[in-house]
Amino acid sequence: MNQSTYLASKPRYEILDGLRGVAAIIVLIYHHFEQFGPGIRSFHGYLAVDFFFILSGFVVGYAYDDRWKSASNSNGMSLWDFFKRRLTRLHPMLLFGMFFGLLMFFFGAGNRLPQVMQSHWPVILISFLFAILLIPVPKMFDVRGWGELNSFNGNAWTLMYEYLANILYALFIRHLGKTMLAILVGFFALLTMGIGTEFSFFGLMDSRPDYQLHTFIGGWDLHPDQLALGWIRLLYPFFAGLLMSRLMNSPKESGTEDSYLHRHGFLTASALLCLILIVPYIKIGGQEIFNGLYETFCILIAFPIIVYMGAKGTVSGNNHKLCKWLGDISYPLYITHSPIIFTLCLGWKANNPEATADQILFVCISSIILSLMVAWASLKLWDEPVRNWLKDHWLKRKK
Repeated sequence: MNQSTYLASKPRYEILDGLRGVAAIIVLIYHHFEQFGPGIRSFHGYLAVDFFFILSGFVVGYAYDDRWKSASNSNGMSLWDFFKRRLTRLHPMLLFGMFFGLLMFFFGAGNRLPQVMQSHWPVILISFLFAILLIPVPKMFDVRGWGELNSFNGNAWTLMYEYLANILYALFIRHLGKTMLAILVGFFALLTMGIGTEFSFFGLMDSRPDYQLHTFIGGWDLHPDQLALGWIRLLYPFFAGLLMSRLMNSPKESGTEDSYLHRHGFLTASALLCLILIVPYIKIGGQEIFNGLYETFCILIAFPIIVYMGAKGTVSGNNHKLCKWLGDISYPLYITHSPIIFTLCLGWKANNPEATADQILFVCISSIILSLMVAWASLKLWDEPVRNWLKDHWLKRKK
């Protein structure tokens, strides 16, 4: 009996793929500045997470909104079909990132992570099981001692929210009309403005650490304020991206061939994204509220504009190749560089407190090169082969 891959992929938004890669590289550089430079408020690279969420909402809406099983589409996609596709796309690389983090674990031993050498293998393996299932690790199994949602790959906290967003979309959000979706986007925008203006949310946010104030930094642990922050960082971008995908009547049509976005869409959108994310922390006249207002503007206004530019533009030639490479490398780079920086480099820094500036620069450059190499190798040797196998053996169904 003939079989075919269920729901062949739609044409891709090549510029959006490229922008995802640009954002991932900025996160890579930002994390080096966080560890070896001025610190976690070096510049606004952390807002790339919020950009990833709006991209996710837009692409999920485009890819799946018209594919669900219904009275007029009896051969459409079921809930289980959707979850299988999302697991196939996200989890192979996530598993690699967690395993890579496990291999790097003891290299982080030092004064920044004193709990590493106090952790025993049974506890480490239990913590690892929580990690690969994306279940927040209880404090008793926190083998690094940083209070993160998992102990092996700090960046994976965003994947937990990504999965939650996909579950909400499949169960509830996809049924909402544009009007209700717009109302929710407006409400979530108010919550976002509350974070940017340091609204306490009835005391919930009063326990945020000082370094997170007037920023959207945070969301990666189980404290109530951090869980609330994680949800707020997710909800507006994801819902806004989904609404944008529905409002654009012909989202893959880029207009006439002589349009500006057709000719310069990727370069313009990527330059704007880089400019927004590399702006240093803003403090005017001793007032840090301006930084919160800036970040709120980026999330509510600037990021949707950049996504619109990317969706309406097209690429060809070398730009096409560049966008494809950036899109391919984006997820592997994001999910594998954390163990290199926050374990391997962190351990080196702890054990070499007298390192000179040129030695630190050499380590940073080496770490960036290693991160890119690991990402590309994991993509080609693990992620693509595993996803192709799953598509052939798990996603196919009988005609």
